[in-house]
Amino acid sequence: GHTAKLFSCPYHAWSYDTDGRLVAIPDDYGFEGLDRAASGLVALPVAEKYGLIFVTPAPGDDNNAIDIDAMLAGLGEDIDSYGIGAMAHQETRVVRRRMNWKLMSDTFWEAYHIKVLHAQNVAPLFVKNLAIFDAFGRNTRYIGVRKSIEKLRDLPQEKWDLIPHTTILMNLFPNTILVMQSDHAEIYRIFPEKHAGESVVAVSVLAPAPSPKWSRTMDLLLGVVDQDFTLGEGIQHNFESGAIRKVMYARYENALEHFHRSIREAIEES
Repeated sequence: GHTAKLFSCPYHAWSYDTDGRLVAIPDDYGFEGLDRAASGLVALPVAEKYGLIFVTPAPGDDNNAIDIDAMLAGLGEDIDSYGIGAMAHQETRVVRRRMNWKLMSDTFWEAYHIKVLHAQNVAPLFVKNLAIFDAFGRNTRYIGVRKSIEKLRDLPQEKWDLIPHTTILMNLFPNTILVMQSDHAEIYRIFPEKHAGESVVAVSVLAPAPSPKWSRTMDLLLGVVDQDFTLGEGIQHNFESGAIRKVMYARYENALEHFHRSIREAIEES
């Protein structure tokens, strides 16, 4: 990766070092008497744990304002066990779609659609409409079960390993989705755009070592989510028509219920 030594504003070329201190002002005679020490970049709370960096957009008094384990509400132990801290960023691609950010997230929180929508790619790998849901505070862990899990029946329990036989999806509330696959991890960071019916997602692959195969992995996973998002744009269009007043969730869509209930709770608290 690249190592930046300076950040320069593209408007007037004021420049800052990596600690956010103001170090250069073109034609600085126009700013005689400026307190440079008090004119640095705005500091945001940031914290790092389990191989992930957490930041909040609200300025804080210090960089210790984020309590990661409190926020993860018990999910941190899981994330730690997957070894994501030993992985490195391989690639990020950005996808923009005409759908609400919550609808973009919704596609990850039920296994009901996989057999139908993904019949030509991932559906044959998974047990039909089966997943395990657990809530960790407002976060979610959702485990899709691969058909290969049947192989574990013939092994003693101490040799059982869940990761090769599942896809483990975690919602780090509200808008980051961390997915543990058999040999790599994926991160989806979903953000609303200017219009409520538009969103953008940055999709990243994390893996133990660089390889040309990760680009192919990215192609495959974007091919799957493209099916979800293309259909989602149609759903968004239908929602905006005003004809659909409510949606129904089945008993096996409890992860979706938890996601939307958590959003309502967070909005009422803020």
